[in-house]
Amino acid sequence: MKQLPPLYALRAFEMAARLGSFTKAADHLCLSQSAVSHHVKNLERHLECKLFQRNGKILSLTNRGEQLSSDLRDAFMLIEKACYKNPGETSVIKIKTPTSLTARWLLSTTHSYNKQSSSTSIQISSHWMEPDEVDFHSEPFDGAILLSNGDFPDHVVPTKLFDEWLVPVCSPDFFDEHTESFKFVNRLPLLHPSLDKRDWKKWLDKTGYKNKFNVKEGMTFDTLDQGITAAHQGLGISIADLSMIKNDLENHRLKIPFPYAVHSGMGYYFVHPKHSSHQALLEDFISYLLLHFPSHDGLDLTYI
Repeated sequence: MKQLPPLYALRAFEMAARLGSFTKAADHLCLSQSAVSHHVKNLERHLECKLFQRNGKILSLTNRGEQLSSDLRDAFMLIEKACYKNPGETSVIKIKTPTSLTARWLLSTTHSYNKQSSSTSIQISSHWMEPDEVDFHSEPFDGAILLSNGDFPDHVVPTKLFDEWLVPVCSPDFFDEHTESFKFVNRLPLLHPSLDKRDWKKWLDKTGYKNKFNVKEGMTFDTLDQGITAAHQGLGISIADLSMIKNDLENHRLKIPFPYAVHSGMGYYFVHPKHSSHQALLEDFISYLLLHFPSHDGLDLTYI
């Protein structure tokens, strides 16, 4: 039986394949770029096949390289699981989450879960993410909640929590003060929770208001939560995720001036590695989230 290649060579190759760069892999592994290149060349020699196609500075995997990279990713996850598994102790699960979702729903829900759980403590790490992504090999998380279209790599397990529905929102006072302007909507100030204004564009395209609003004007922000806060303050009409404003609507802090909710094509997904050492605990937390997601019941809206 042929001897297995050295573990450090396999690790160097897997890191370079995942990051698409010998230099980035070297930084991550605290090696020199030449050392990573040397390990990969030795591995190719050992396996008697090419793992990378090199075209100047552009590095791409061969078919054999793609297969080996996928298998090694799973294998290293299993090694980590075997090394760090410690049955019987209270587990601390670290979850990467988007800022707006954390502030407006997840924080209170997670607090409730931790109070009733005797074996698991969920620690949320809130991040502004553009785009929403996580790398379980290089980031210290056991799971993540991401806004996505559902297209995930094979090495993670995704569970959809709920869809994103976009609605316009403003303060009740703003609506009352600008009643006449709502007849000539191009005069209304829009608030944009993203620099590219994509959420307003999606809503306008699907509702037939595309040419009635001046989408080029208005203040821009980094997150949905910032746009909602500006709407609270009566600065204009923001676009928001319906799941994040339930309490604001019930307490009359916000109003939906145009009764159309547009599905953005995206949803919030809980993702975790396929070979996680906390599989059962993660599944328990996911089940809790699915039972406590924000409800849209009782809203008189047209869903598009």
